[in-house]
Formats: sequence, C-alpha cells, structure tokens
Amino acid sequence: MKRLIQHALTQHFESHSHHAPMSVLNPFRSEDFREGMRSFTEERTPVFNRR
Repeated sequence: MKRLIQHALTQHFESHSHHAPMSVLNPFRSEDFREGMRSFTEERTPVFNRR
C-alpha cells in the first residue's frame, strides 16, 4: 500500500490507474490467502507459510 501511494505522488494518472488495481489484487493470489480461505471453509486453524 505504501508503494502504491508513493507511486501516485510521482507518476501520471494513466500510469497509476494501471498499477493501482494490480497492487490491490496481488495479495489475493498468494498461497497464504488461499490457505486462509480454505481453512475458514473447513473450520480449522490456518497454517501460513508466508508465500
């Protein structure tokens, strides 16, 4: 998020409007996110690997 704000202050709107959605979506692609969702639906404690 910090990187996204710094980018917004130094780049043109067109460049920033491309990076903003990508920065927001990246955490949802992580292995830990999938593990969190899986453990929630299976009603168990998640085991995160920082990936």
